[in-house]
Amino acid sequence: MKDKLTWCNSCGRMTFHEALLEHIEHSSQEERDETGHWWSETWQILRCRGSRTVCVQVALLHSEERDEETGESKPQCTTYPPPTYRNRPSWESEIEYLLGCPNHMRSLMKELYICLQNECPAAAVMIVRSILEVMMIQTVGDKGTFAANLTEFHKQEFISGRQRKMIESVLEAGHASMHRGFIPERKDLSTLVDILEGLIQVMFVHFPQAKKLQERIPKRKSKRVYAPRPGS
Repeated sequence: MKDKLTWCNSCGRMTFHEALLEHIEHSSQEERDETGHWWSETWQILRCRGSRTVCVQVALLHSEERDEETGESKPQCTTYPPPTYRNRPSWESEIEYLLGCPNHMRSLMKELYICLQNECPAAAVMIVRSILEVMMIQTVGDKGTFAANLTEFHKQEFISGRQRKMIESVLEAGHASMHRGFIPERKDLSTLVDILEGLIQVMFVHFPQAKKLQERIPKRKSKRVYAPRPGS
């Protein structure tokens, strides 16, 4: 079996994969004679030539699914696990994040990236909103509503005015997904996750690291002031 060009989640790009195992299921001759339709399903276990990461790919061919230009049967391919278009942030392994970020919030972050990988944009937006709310309550306490929490978050100068407007757009997107059937496009969802990741990195990584840095900086020595001698 020839190598196959397939997306590798570990490499983050298309790479050549070797086929370790292949299994084919197809319609019987009796089925073809009775209906005139046919299908075949090819299961392959693939391994990346670079990272040696293993995935499973299923290619379904059906007599009714044809390419509009060539007229030939067009396979429908599904890969497990699905391709990841957005990697998890590197700072998730930082000790400050692991110790400072609440467990519930880190669990929601895991669910968020599962939604992103499995093309669940509406669920992802709602999780982004939930994470922001948990973060604000953890920081300033629960003021009763998302808007009140955001106001207090801004009042205590954890965010700037521009950042507040960005969070308000996330809130509106979450409301629209829950109540108005809004399904964000991938670029819009990436923007929302960018905002979330930036805030989390500042709150739970940069702030603690800056505090530790401040503690390590040597104190300035006070300048000794000499009093003038009498009669001078």
